[in-house]
Amino acid sequence: MKLLNAFLISLGITLAVMAVNYVYYLYNKWLLLCLTMHGGEITVQFGFGLVLSHIFAMRPEDHDSIRLRFEPISFVLTILVLTAIIYVVFRFIKRKG
Repeated sequence: MKLLNAFLISLGITLAVMAVNYVYYLYNKWLLLCLTMHGGEITVQFGFGLVLSHIFAMRPEDHDSIRLRFEPISFVLTILVLTAIIYVVFRFIKRKG
């Protein structure tokens, strides 16, 4: 039962943060809560199932390329990691209580 509750809580957290990231992206073209990696003319942001790739133009006549996509593996891994953390917290609370 604790594992199911931990899973449902982590699913809710992941979906809520994904929604926050998506709305923030619509207004700012960046993700708010994410891991950012820079490399040369590209910046990639990973955040709760979403991946944003921003390739910067290198010449004046070029345009930046911004692409947001849903990454199922990242989504599932986020849920699994959060489930494990929340489950451990539940176990710790029970031992203390």
